Amino acid sequence: MPQYEDRKQVAKHFGEYQRVVDEHPDEQTKQPQGSRTPLNEKNTDFDLGEGITVRCFSPPGYIKIEETLTEDEAKQLVHENCLVVKIAYEGASVILTGDSNLACWERIVNYYKGRPDDETGTEVLAADVLHASHHGSRTFFKPGGEDTEASLEALETIDPDAMIVSVGEDNRHNHPHEDMMKAYRDQAGDDNVYETRQTGTVIMEVDAASPYRIVLDPGSYAEDYGWDEDEDDDDGETNGGDGGLAAGLAVGAGALTAAAIAKRRKKRSATRLDDAPAA
Repeated sequence: MPQYEDRKQVAKHFGEYQRVVDEHPDEQTKQPQGSRTPLNEKNTDFDLGEGITVRCFSPPGYIKIEETLTEDEAKQLVHENCLVVKIAYEGASVILTGDSNLACWERIVNYYKGRPDDETGTEVLAADVLHASHHGSRTFFKPGGEDTEASLEALETIDPDAMIVSVGEDNRHNHPHEDMMKAYRDQAGDDNVYETRQTGTVIMEVDAASPYRIVLDPGSYAEDYGWDEDEDDDDGETNGGDGGLAAGLAVGAGALTAAAIAKRRKKRSATRLDDAPAA
């Protein structure tokens, strides 16, 4: 999670998020910041398990949200400093982008460009699977609206073979944006771009015996994690928002056992922050 110092409520569920952070045990709370070094090498407190590497590309440090900022300015700052992590296991990798925008990715890519030969360069940004930023929003590659100039440098640097877009049907933000989706399809091919509003939950399975697999869940994740679609949220809208059906990226030592899935369900249900299916 980003390291907020001055907290400003920029979303309706921020208070619940802050409550969960404050009540979470210190030994189970990790606050990484951007670094060339994998988390478990930088800090021995990060016991990630054998063969797993996690890198934090963003935020670079503390995010100071001044009270003088407008709500829109504060949200922009959050997106520019959004948490971006890469998880790798057994030669397979995925980048989780949150709501990171073009400014965030320009900072990340430029940080690794032009490094000496003995230092980590942009090759560390390459990943097999990219979890699309901001529910397929064009803010990933454009600084403004649809007619502004696009920058594909981050996408081309990551060079993913598959794209996962976590997005709800008929959401009020009109996500995903078609110009962004075209860029994703051009990058990975039509058959390798998954939208959860069409496919339901998407699972990435990784084990030592075979390459990673993209699996479309038949519906049990939506059943177990989703909330009653007839219940209204705080805005008086039913749950068709950007939560969508989960892009549940399960990265671990082989397919999850029934016991492991049950354990995760129990844990997640106790820390849910909102009334929309997991995003």
